[in-house]
Amino acid sequence: MLTTEVLWKSDVAVPTHTEPRGGSKAFFTVDVVTLTGSFPALSIKVEHKNRADTAFTTAGTFEAFTVPGMQKLEVSDLKEEVRLSFAMAAGDMALVTVLEPMWVE
Repeated sequence: MLTTEVLWKSDVAVPTHTEPRGGSKAFFTVDVVTLTGSFPALSIKVEHKNRADTAFTTAGTFEAFTVPGMQKLEVSDLKEEVRLSFAMAAGDMALVTVLEPMWVE
């Protein structure tokens, strides 16, 4: 899941691509390199679902980013498919690097 996302005017949540779960528990690391706007606030959720499910649900949420920085999040009891979802106010911009999760069985 190593990826870099540039988000601009994201009025709606922007998901990453879906990945198969690598274990029932994972440690996610996100590095917000740049965050600009009047009062920028970036929300990032770890979402998951089983293949048979029709919608993703929230498995964990990072603390809102209001300044650039790095955060780690531990999430357990993950379902079969996992992704991250980014959301922020219109007019804000962020450059985000997502590191490969560390999976634990």
